Amino acid sequence: LFIKMRNGPNPINIGVVYRPPSGDIQKFHDKLNIILSSFKPKDRVIIMGDFNINLFNNNSHKKSFEESFLCNGYVPTISLATHSKPKCQLTCIDNILTNDPDSVITSGVIDTHISHHRSLYLEFKINHTSNYAMKNDNTCIKPRYDFSTENLIKLNELLSSDIAKRNQCIDFNSFVKIFNHYIDATCKLHINNASKRNRIKNPWITPGIINSITKRDRLFCRWKKSTSKIFTSGDPR
Repeated sequence: LFIKMRNGPNPINIGVVYRPPSGDIQKFHDKLNIILSSFKPKDRVIIMGDFNINLFNNNSHKKSFEESFLCNGYVPTISLATHSKPKCQLTCIDNILTNDPDSVITSGVIDTHISHHRSLYLEFKINHTSNYAMKNDNTCIKPRYDFSTENLIKLNELLSSDIAKRNQCIDFNSFVKIFNHYIDATCKLHINNASKRNRIKNPWITPGIINSITKRDRLFCRWKKSTSKIFTSGDPR
């Protein structure tokens, strides 16, 4: 299921995916590849859902899943446990994928105790200007955050203390302001760092070069999948 948000200069495609635990893994990968590759490189896409593939495992299912989204230019924004059951190991089977990680402000999980699944959240820049159009000034340098365990514990303590002091429920917008305030107070680094590969430090990196690199990586992934086992195992003779 997909919707397209058009209330900004750059529309965002948002989709929801679910794979049943007993669903065919190979068919899922094939359909996921079709979906991910159907978007153009310039399209902004967010895909979330319960994939029922544990990213904490190191097996063929996890590797195939990672290869599917990484080869198409998508990255997962959740690396914490999203599912827990009594007497069972924690798993990361739910996630939010995006092909525009530069627009991600923050993401994480919330333990609501409503079900075995934890709620996921993603704060995303809706009216984010593409890196290609960024000007050479300090406003282009994104703030950096340190989401260490120590800082997240402080964040949780501050949020819990603040909410406990309030006698009535606050609306969502007020909570977002409070959340962002404490994120900055506990996790924001005082010194901002800019990536070496951007239009600020490397003006020669043009949209054409970036698109060529993306296309090269995509073609390499396709070639790697189609390579015969004979050629990958050694001498073809």
